[in-house]
Amino acid sequence: KLLTYGALPVACTRMPCLLPDKMIMSSRRGVNLLLALFIGLAPASSEPPYEVTTTSGQVLAADMQYCGTLYTMPPPAFDKYMACTAAAIEEADLGIPGIVPHLQAGCWCDAQLQEVVRGLGCCSHSDFAEACKVECEPNCSSPEAQLCRQECPAICFEAQYAPESCVIPCATRQCNRFLRCVTSDAVNESAAGEGASMCHEREFTHSAEVKDYLKCQVKHSHRSAWQAHNAAQHCNCESRVGNAPRRS
Repeated sequence: KLLTYGALPVACTRMPCLLPDKMIMSSRRGVNLLLALFIGLAPASSEPPYEVTTTSGQVLAADMQYCGTLYTMPPPAFDKYMACTAAAIEEADLGIPGIVPHLQAGCWCDAQLQEVVRGLGCCSHSDFAEACKVECEPNCSSPEAQLCRQECPAICFEAQYAPESCVIPCATRQCNRFLRCVTSDAVNESAAGEGASMCHEREFTHSAEVKDYLKCQVKHSHRSAWQAHNAAQHCNCESRVGNAPRRS
């Protein structure tokens, strides 16, 4: 395949691609990775790193700085993942522990993003490091998975709600591999009317009390710290907003 980027042709038949040195040295290195993904040039191999060879023979690994552009300038595979996640979360029962990472992992695997990200050499980037550890088809009956199900429950995968007791067992046993096993347990328990629950954030934010609280707040001045504090306390009582988190 021949891609023309400005006045610079890029000759790519199989990976690694041969890129002109001037393109490699330019500030467009991150765009080069995206272009390779857009036109289907991402390597099929799962072995990192994604290597780029210049026409003078210099070999460069993918620059981690530019792996972060995959969300800000998303290629089709990422668009599919984000649309899938947004639609799934909109309909989900957010009171199930681990439900958001469960849905994210499902969409991640359905979009085959792990192969894409690993092919680009971006699995070491902080945006993708944890996701790349997730096994899309884990052996949930294995001894390792069983230990993770016992010692690293679904709530541990909820960054905002995970207790400190999750840190050591989840990290030591590398339980991210079995995320889909653990969170599927929580989903199944909820469907059976069993298991724990946590704050249902959508119900809370859409509650009548929260709406009344916000309407109350705009009626008051917030020019000073005292006025802001006074408005908050008054509106807390007037709207009875404390009932919303107890109910959700």
